[in-house]
Formats: sequence, C-alpha cells, structure tokens
Amino acid sequence: MSIYIWQGFDHYWQREPHRLNKCGSYIDADVTGEHPLVHFVSMMQIGRFPPDTCHTHSVVHHAGNVSSRSIDGSSTLQVRGSLGEYVSAQGDRVTIDLPDDHLCATVVLRGFELESSFPHGFHTRGFGFQIQDIRQDTTAISFTPCCCIFPDRSPDPTTNPDCFVWKIIPFPPVLKPRTPNQFEYSMTLYYSVIFDQESKIGFSYDNVSSGPIRSRHIGPGAGRTITPCAFQGEPGNKYAGATVGIRGFKWELLPWDRTRYDGRYLRKIQFIFDGLDYDLATGRMTCVPKMEFNNFGGQHGREQVSRLIRLLRSRRRSSKGFLRAVARSIRGIYGFNVRYEMNTTMLQFVDENSTPPSYLYNRIRKDPVSITLV
Repeated sequence: MSIYIWQGFDHYWQREPHRLNKCGSYIDADVTGEHPLVHFVSMMQIGRFPPDTCHTHSVVHHAGNVSSRSIDGSSTLQVRGSLGEYVSAQGDRVTIDLPDDHLCATVVLRGFELESSFPHGFHTRGFGFQIQDIRQDTTAISFTPCCCIFPDRSPDPTTNPDCFVWKIIPFPPVLKPRTPNQFEYSMTLYYSVIFDQESKIGFSYDNVSSGPIRSRHIGPGAGRTITPCAFQGEPGNKYAGATVGIRGFKWELLPWDRTRYDGRYLRKIQFIFDGLDYDLATGRMTCVPKMEFNNFGGQHGREQVSRLIRLLRSRRRSSKGFLRAVARSIRGIYGFNVRYEMNTTMLQFVDENSTPPSYLYNRIRKDPVSITLV
C-alpha cells in the first residue's frame, strides 16, 4: 500500500484581490479498499465584493513502498489578537500510537484551513502552519502543531472609514468600510503520520527560505521564488524512490516605508513544489519551490495602470470608467517586502512504487468550498 503526499497549494483570484476570509487546501485519502479514494478539498471566499472566481491548484504525489502506511488527523486552534499584531499559537502536543515496534515514522502536512470570525475577513500580512518538535519512541510518535497569522489595516484609502470620501458623499451604510480592531481566526492543520519498517524508509529534514524580497515592479511574478534547490538523502543506491513533503510554510509582509499600514489585499498565494528529480546513486532530490504572494488589482494587471494613465490624459472620459480604473489601480500600486519559508521532509523508499505527481484543480465560484475526487 502506498501513500499520498500533499506538496502545496496555489490559489489565484481571477479578477480582483480580496481580503483574507476563508482559505484552505487539503487532501483526504482512503486507502483501505481495493481502489484508493483521494479527495482534494480547496476553499476560498471573498471579503465583501465584487463577485469573483478563484482558481485553486495543488500537487499530490503517490509514492512509497508497498508496505508504507499513513495515519491522518487534524488539529484546530483559535487565534485571537489585535489588528496590526502578529500572533502565533501552539496547540497541545499530539501523540499517535504506532501499530508495531521497529517502525520508522515522521509527520508531514496534508493541508490547512483558516476562516475569519468576521464575515468580511481582514487585510493580511501573512500566515503559516508548522509541525514542530517531532519525536518518536518505540511505540508512538508525537509533535506540536503551530500556526501564525498577521491581519492588519490596508493603506488603500477606500478601506479607511476616516477618509474624506466617506464623509462628504452619502454612501449607504452597507458600502462604507468597517473593520473591527480585534480579530479571530479558526486555523486547522491537517497532518499525515508516515511510517514503515526501519530498513525500508528514510527521512531527511531541510528548510527553504527567501527574503526579504522587495517588490520592484507591479504585476504577477513580483516576489516569486523559482530558484531550483536540492535535498540530500542517503546515497548509495539503497533507496529506489523518493519524494518531498512539507512540514511547514510561512510568509510575512515586512514593514514598507512608503505606506502607513502594511496589510494588503490578496490576489495570489502560492507554496508548491514542482519538477521533482531524484538521483538514485547520490540520494539527491532536486526540485523547484515556488513561493509567491501577489496583491495586484484589476483583471488585466499592468494594463489597467496604462489604461488609467490614458484616461488621465484624455479629455473625453466617462466618470464611471475613470473611477473603476482608479479603484483597480489603487488596489495594486502598493509595494511590499515579503519573506517566505518552507520546512521540508525528504522521504526515501526502498521500492520504486510511485507515479508522477498529480496536478489537481478546483474552481470556486459562489460556494467557497470545492471537492474533487482524484
């Protein structure tokens, strides 16, 4: 029996950036029957408006020995704090009994989920999930689930209730911005305990980090990390196959000297592995970790900024088109410093019993949750 390894997520709003309200990506695998069933569950929800479509992707790798097993579970934490405050939380230690002695085990993420108690969500400076302090004895394995989140106010004047626009124009109350000073998120860490006989499996731990990366231009790709990296396992032709799991990920927007507040709308968030290539003789796994945050507004990216400039220069312009271009451009012009981190586990297997990674896709419209049977 082989196992399924979640290798990250990629969520992208089609038209506009939105506040961080509900976000998640995880897999549920049932391998007890003759034909394994794997569900890819993703979720994303807008803050207030306008309506939008979110494209959600994940990578799942079917790998392992015939004798490899997994035990799945989850841990949920309630994270509270004041807006503009970075908050981390640590859950109670989780202990999982192993079915036999002389097993070698580790723990990796199989996804995450977060949801704001405020229905519109908050502008964000980052979030993360991590499995810490993994320990194993002869009968059990234990670890500590951790998470962090950083809601903040946005520099966008359209979100500031004290902006003169909201005071001089009689907008309906439902349209006026309102954000509480306190926040609360429910954050769920989904995990898989992977185990096998000591002679058939091996683990190597590493980290991938970058930053601070300064956004030097506006548009998709600002801040993306695509530098190939390598993980070193045990060499010598002992292990015929390998894969990479995620023990944790975190991203954070650092202080930006050009704005008063550092919270941002979220257009795209990505932590994913691509291009796995394992060398049997050296025990070396190379891959491309893709990590990106983007908050660029407007359906056509930088073309909207060009359109705004043309409108400003034109004497013939409609007030509706002008305001729409201004709004979309405002929501994307603010830069940021960003730092990314992924904690990884390389898993090596005696058997070559794997298939190429599966690239999964869900499209989210009105319903904030989408499920695909793999």
